[in-house]
Amino acid sequence: MTDSKFKKHREKWQTMSKLWRLLSSPGRPSREDLKNYDKFLKIALQGKKNAVIVVYGSTPEIRDLLSRYSQKQGAKVSCLEMTKDMFIAMTSMVKKKNNREKFVEGNWIVAAKVIKPGSVDVCIGDYLLGNIGGHESEFFSQAKKILKSDGYFITRNLTRAEKQASRGPEKELKKQAKRVAQGKLSVRVAAGFFANNLLLNSSLTNEKATLLIYDQEIRALQDKISSLSKTEQKVFRYFCKSWWMVKEKFWTYLAQKKGERMMKKYFKIRKILYSSDYDFAEHSPFYLLSK
Repeated sequence: MTDSKFKKHREKWQTMSKLWRLLSSPGRPSREDLKNYDKFLKIALQGKKNAVIVVYGSTPEIRDLLSRYSQKQGAKVSCLEMTKDMFIAMTSMVKKKNNREKFVEGNWIVAAKVIKPGSVDVCIGDYLLGNIGGHESEFFSQAKKILKSDGYFITRNLTRAEKQASRGPEKELKKQAKRVAQGKLSVRVAAGFFANNLLLNSSLTNEKATLLIYDQEIRALQDKISSLSKTEQKVFRYFCKSWWMVKEKFWTYLAQKKGERMMKKYFKIRKILYSSDYDFAEHSPFYLLSK
């Protein structure tokens, strides 16, 4: 894959990294998500010293979790990221410095160009399939190639529901604002649920999802924001300064069965876990895969 082909994708993720502090679950791993990742890591790294771990991307929460394995078991962590500036932006949010972590510049779907084949104990990354639409076969093939014979692949995947709600932006905003008013959600979390529900609904006719499909409706809400309740205004403004900034980015949401069929071409599904502390958790399975 040429650099020019992924230039726009790279630019959109650079914007996403700058907005990371404003995002919440499910865009960022929740507490239960991290517990699920930890459960799988304990299985994958049981009895292993100085294990080699590749993180697809540079998610701060996952890196903080892995720092414990570096400290206790000597695990060596490589963050496979497209550009150094993206890695640096995410590193500013890491809470635990890991001296056994390094940055590796490279494209996920040609990972074996920069990661030695058969050298990795664990590949791990959050919501990966949503960001490689159309390149799943290359991605899984390369992940399998860099893993050792007894290696594991660990990931969370956001899947399409078989039947999706058909609420538009205004109805969805009212729903999430009501939960804030009831003390069930913070404004930040409500804005994240608002954005992700719109994304899931935007993929009703195909697997590609983008907020840009709601451009006219979001602009209409911006024009009449003064007529919204104060809570609705807070949620909407937070959405506009966070998720709406990456409205041109596309995600891919596969049906769960389709995603698992792709996985099974390259891996065995050893175990599946779910969290329960956020919207869409039932559509966000965690996978422990082996060669």
